[in-house]
Amino acid sequence: MAGSFAAIIVVQQPNLAQSLSLACAGLLLGTAFSHLLLTIAKTRLQAFHRILPVSGVVFAMLLSLSFVFNAYQWEPNIVAEYTPAVISSLVMLMLGVVIWSWHIIKHSAPAKGQLVVAFLSLMVTNVGLLQLYWLA
Repeated sequence: MAGSFAAIIVVQQPNLAQSLSLACAGLLLGTAFSHLLLTIAKTRLQAFHRILPVSGVVFAMLLSLSFVFNAYQWEPNIVAEYTPAVISSLVMLMLGVVIWSWHIIKHSAPAKGQLVVAFLSLMVTNVGLLQLYWLA
């Protein structure tokens, strides 16, 4: 039911860039939250500790690209006005992905606190970018 509702919302967007942005944002938050839940559940499936952050990096790149295609349609005065908000949201996106993947870089087990901070950073990113989706 939730998947079909999300698909309906994604399909109803006015252009392909907004649809792709919304889908990537949902998949990014979903993978981050599922990694947090798997860590809380103390799963022994160690492959998920590498697969989910790597898929999150891919979704973050797709989200950035689709947002840039969406922002390409903005008027120049809107671009000048909202550039700081876009930059701060994209910095939070990079920060969230780096925090999320930090256990891979350090070759250690993921900590719950690390994943909570990464998820909250990605949530702030998506809230910041969501305000900017419909400016075109």
